Amino acid sequence: MGKIALGVFIATLASSVLSVGFAGLAGEAGFIRLAQAAEAKYSKSGSTGKSEVQSYTIEESFAAENFKELAITSITTDIRITPSTDGKIHLRYSYKTFDVPKTREEILGIIWKPEGSEARFQLDQSAGDERSWKAKLAELVKLGFRADDAKAEIKLPPSILKVQFKSVSGDFKTEDIKLQSLEATTVSGDVDVEGQIHQLKGKSVSGDLEFKSELASPQVEFSTTSGDMEVEFKKIEPNINVSFETTSGSMKSINQRLQGNVKEHLLGQGVGQVKLKSVSGDVEISVDKF
Repeated sequence: MGKIALGVFIATLASSVLSVGFAGLAGEAGFIRLAQAAEAKYSKSGSTGKSEVQSYTIEESFAAENFKELAITSITTDIRITPSTDGKIHLRYSYKTFDVPKTREEILGIIWKPEGSEARFQLDQSAGDERSWKAKLAELVKLGFRADDAKAEIKLPPSILKVQFKSVSGDFKTEDIKLQSLEATTVSGDVDVEGQIHQLKGKSVSGDLEFKSELASPQVEFSTTSGDMEVEFKKIEPNINVSFETTSGSMKSINQRLQGNVKEHLLGQGVGQVKLKSVSGDVEISVDKF
């Protein structure tokens, strides 16, 4: 079956939206609660004027053996991805907002219930405010969360083979992840990827792009305007062919300093391809032998 799709976006000028999409087969009949409002907890962490700053955390996990792809979009939310060891996707979403708990006890709940070839999504934003949507199961599910200061931690099982990430200023970080494909795009957010990634694409205007590879011959494409780029090989000798296209940036490879455009720079047999583009950002290729 294809992808399941719905977008729920609640945005203000001071808000950030985290949108998580899961592509794969439909889940089991019944309810899958990805962000159950009743389980959201808050605690006062400060005050400004008449509005209190409230801190919220939503935690959910669900079976993911039928899912192969994860798509994440965010405005300012920082994302951190680590491995899951129990075959489930775990989501922990923490954020702060100015609100009065008495008038907003239920923060946000999105419930997904498959109904034949369609799925119904219900948003419980606050008391008396309930809306529902229907989406074809052949498209992509997207869940949106409003927040002023947010972070999301996602644990992924080995069944997820592909990840896509897009943000404005939110940072993206992975640790010890194994993926066939990863694509990250930001405006000013930094991208810090670590793990066994066979194909990696990163693009940013001013954010830095960093890849700590546990494979000798990955396929990498990095592009920035002013952000710096770094590719580091962890406890393994690189087997790559590097190209660097730049206007004013420079490249440092192991112990060499290269200026201007570099059409071909072999490390090992050059099996993997590392293609780097930048206007003014610098590049470093290194090996961590410890």
